[in-house]
Amino acid sequence: AVGFMVIFLLELVLISFISADSSVCTPFSNCDDGCRLGEYGNDNVFLIEDRPSSAASEFRANVGRAVDILKQHGEVLTNDRHYVHLTVQYLCCYNVLQYAEMIKVINDIKWAPVNLTFSHAICVPGGSGHKNASSIVVLLDSASQAAMASLVATFEQAISEAGIPVHRPRALQEPFHSTIGVVAGDFPLAQGLSDIQAAIPEWSRSSVVLDRFAMPVPPHIFHANGAMLESH
Repeated sequence: AVGFMVIFLLELVLISFISADSSVCTPFSNCDDGCRLGEYGNDNVFLIEDRPSSAASEFRANVGRAVDILKQHGEVLTNDRHYVHLTVQYLCCYNVLQYAEMIKVINDIKWAPVNLTFSHAICVPGGSGHKNASSIVVLLDSASQAAMASLVATFEQAISEAGIPVHRPRALQEPFHSTIGVVAGDFPLAQGLSDIQAAIPEWSRSSVVLDRFAMPVPPHIFHANGAMLESH
């Protein structure tokens, strides 16, 4: 039931993204600003940059192409050409002991690698602390979104059952994506997104396989330990 509700909420989010005019950026808040003393935010990240597969290499190259296209239209404040990644979890405001317990909880879960297919680029307001900026990101397709939502819902349920509150479920945060770059406030968003779509209708000819992800502090790598999970 939890997994179904997470996927339903995610589908509503995706409908708002896909049906909106591409020139309008949809705002999201992954975590509230500020944590209490002794707490900090963490991102569990899948580093596509580190994966040796041909699909990952092709996707990285296309992110670089998208950055170059953006630079033809205006100021690109930062870009992720050399840090291509997908955030699995935005973890909002926990202390060191809670993160250590999360590591144990997730390590005990048997989960399978997930095939990821990227769909199209959109914009999201804000990025990297720059005022009036927008982030250009490429979304997973709907099947990959659903597969990742189900996986993370499993993690969140186990974390909650261990007595650690889930401050903001992943289903209420940004859809799963990889950031291309952050552009200035006067950037022609509609034209940039249109040109990226025209130049890169397919981000990789085969799926990028998520078989691990990392927590930065305390440092830990989580590995898949089950049979391949296909997106349907």
